[in-house]
Amino acid sequence: MRTGDRAALLALLLSPLAPAGLVASPNIVLMMADDVGWNDVGFNNSEIRTPAIDKLVADGLRLDRYYASSLCTPTRVAIMTGRSPLRFGMASPIIDHGGLPLDETTMGDVFQAAGYQTWYAGKWHLGHSKRAYFPNERGWSHSYGSLTGGLDHYSHNSDVLMGAPDWHRNGKALEEEGHTTDRGGRASDRGP
Repeated sequence: MRTGDRAALLALLLSPLAPAGLVASPNIVLMMADDVGWNDVGFNNSEIRTPAIDKLVADGLRLDRYYASSLCTPTRVAIMTGRSPLRFGMASPIIDHGGLPLDETTMGDVFQAAGYQTWYAGKWHLGHSKRAYFPNERGWSHSYGSLTGGLDHYSHNSDVLMGAPDWHRNGKALEEEGHTTDRGGRASDRGP
């Protein structure tokens, strides 16, 4: 499906979400976390309390029929493209060269085509060997976080990069102190 077709489909799917008479498109926040089980969030009647996430679920639209892979890259490929990662031969994490095929349309591309400002924060893990694979080249206006996996949460060094730093804002390397969870929670502190 071409980008224009996907943008039209997205607009059609989003139109029932906007209250009558409201011209602006709804704000959309998609959260994905590695290694979180179904019963690890409060809204699934867990003993674990997650009030902020529970409120987002209560006030928003919950997509509860997405089945993740047990590995990060295939899961990200599926959510970014709406296609099976097997279609691209991406059934395991990206370790060396390559990434999501450059001619593939991403969710970021579709949202931009629909007029959204797009932000990506956190772990990318869809390609890091050349700039063309970076989030800002794949439909995301602003990005912040790591490009690879296996990140040390305090030093921001990556096992994938043989211990080299992997922390960026809009594709530019950063050296920042703090745990990745704390840094990611402040992704927009300094703007784009």
